[in-house]
Parts: sequence; C-alpha cells; structure tokens
Amino acid sequence: MAEIVSALPSSGGPYFWASVLGGDRWGPLAAWVTGKTWNTVYLSEAVRQKQAVFYYRCILTGWFNLLGQVAVTAAIEYTLANHLSAMIVLGTGGAGTGGKIITQGQLLGIYAGEILREAWHHTIHVPDHACVCHVHATLRPVLL
Repeated sequence: MAEIVSALPSSGGPYFWASVLGGDRWGPLAAWVTGKTWNTVYLSEAVRQKQAVFYYRCILTGWFNLLGQVAVTAAIEYTLANHLSAMIVLGTGGAGTGGKIITQGQLLGIYAGEILREAWHHTIHVPDHACVCHVHATLRPVLL
C-alpha cells in the first residue's frame, strides 16, 4: 500500500487507499485500523525509546488534525456564506438603492445550508462523488 500511496497521492493518504482497497464491506474498518496501527507503531516506538514528548505528539496528532479540519471547513463555509450574501445584496440593486438586505439570521441560514451541503458532499460514496463533480464541472460554465 505504501507504493500506491506514494504513486497516487491523495489528501487522505493511507486512510483513503485502505478504504478503497478494503472494498465496500471492509473499507471503513481498514481505514480505521490503518490510523490506529500507525498510532500504535509510533506509540510503541516512543515507549521503547522512553520519549515522552514523542508519545504525546502521537496521541494528539489525530485530534489536532480533526480540529484543524473542522475549523478550516467552518471558516471556508462562513466565508462562502458572506460572499453569497454580498452577491444577493449586489444582485438585487445594493443596500442603498432598495435592494435586499441580508439579516444575521439569514446569513446563519445560508451558512447552515452550506455546512449541510459540505457534509453531504463528503459522506457520499466515491463514485457518486465523481458524478457530482462531473455535473458541477459541466454546469459551472453555463451558470456563470
């Protein structure tokens, strides 16, 4: 699997390829075990060498990665919600000329919708995800 990960890199690295190679039935378990195995290898090495700093770094790495992913996704979606709000205001004539004004509640609704869209986008099956990306790539020039 190391050769596949290095030859065909993806953002999920070994977790993604363990999931793909494991198939529909065993893929999720294979991805989870891959993460646990890597942490166990680092952990056992830290214990063997009595490196407390390395030990704690290995335990916290996964949690910091998760925290970073959540924070970055939230920031990106909030920025998108602000941009969509600005496009609505400008597209309806602007705030000074009687155009639509977006309230904080409406901005929160746009943000929640974007978070739900992002969650759906990341939970669909990989072939379905490819189909969504192809439709989006086809429609984007038409809609813009």
